[in-house]
Amino acid sequence: MAETDSLVVGALPKDGHAWRIDWFGNLAFPNRMIRRTQTSMLLHFSRVRDDPYDPAALLSASSTNSHYQRKAWVSIGSLGLFRVGDIWRNGRLEARPDYQLETFDDLLIEKNTTSIVKAGLSPDGDRFLLPLEEHPWHRNNTQVKIRGNHPAVDGATIHPSLSN
Repeated sequence: MAETDSLVVGALPKDGHAWRIDWFGNLAFPNRMIRRTQTSMLLHFSRVRDDPYDPAALLSASSTNSHYQRKAWVSIGSLGLFRVGDIWRNGRLEARPDYQLETFDDLLIEKNTTSIVKAGLSPDGDRFLLPLEEHPWHRNNTQVKIRGNHPAVDGATIHPSLSN
């Protein structure tokens, strides 16, 4: 649990509820009239319905209401503060659950071993890289780019790839 003197992110909800970071959206200058010194990133988050300290429950598609996500622009310089799956309450980091941890001893991530594709892509016309039934949190971001290692479907590691 976060300490009372921890950093507060003003762009996140301050309504007393637990909110889960679902996805990193596009990069942009959201308000061109107030041009920021850094590009901003669109965070997608949804309210947690269940126990925000139970990683198994949080992996369930019913743990949050992904149909009613909120979005907030944050400076790209704050990217290191956020992880997909983090739980925030009143603008403060409250929990960083241990979901499923994997170790890849021989995974090489470089230009020749990865691809950048759209999150809503179905390479074989039958299966999606990120099926909405299993990962509904990218529902509003099916056109954004993700990076995955080859092969793109079986045994792939997939993660958001920030783009504009």
